[in-house]
Parts: sequence; C-alpha cells; structure tokens
Amino acid sequence: MSNGLFSGVALKPHCTLWPFDCDVYQGHEFRKKNGVIVDSDGAEVLVCNDSSFILNSIKDEKDVLLACASR
Repeated sequence: MSNGLFSGVALKPHCTLWPFDCDVYQGHEFRKKNGVIVDSDGAEVLVCNDSSFILNSIKDEKDVLLACASR
C-alpha cells in the first residue's frame, strides 16, 4: 500500500461510516426495514456521505483485508 489511497495515513479518523455518537442521539436498536437501517423509533439511520467511497476504495486496494466491528 505504499502508493495506495491510504499511504501515509497516521491518524485513525472518527465518524468514518456514521457519527460515532449515533447511539446517543438515536434510538438504541437498529434494524433493517424495507432496505434501509432504522432506529427503535423507525427513523432512518444515515451514514456519513463518503462511506460508500471509503469502503469501495478499501475493497479495491490490492492485498488489503477488511474487518468490521461494532460496539
């Protein structure tokens, strides 16, 4: 990855996929409904604008394994 999209990245960004505190201001139980993710009140949970680009860019990097975790 020396010449890749993420070369030289030293900091771990926050709010990469969704706001890091989304469990504070939205209902705690997320579920998929009609193809979208909603909270316990039925409000749609939106990801950050660049999420698809970031995940696709990682996927396109050669020899990079991607693991996802959630608390």
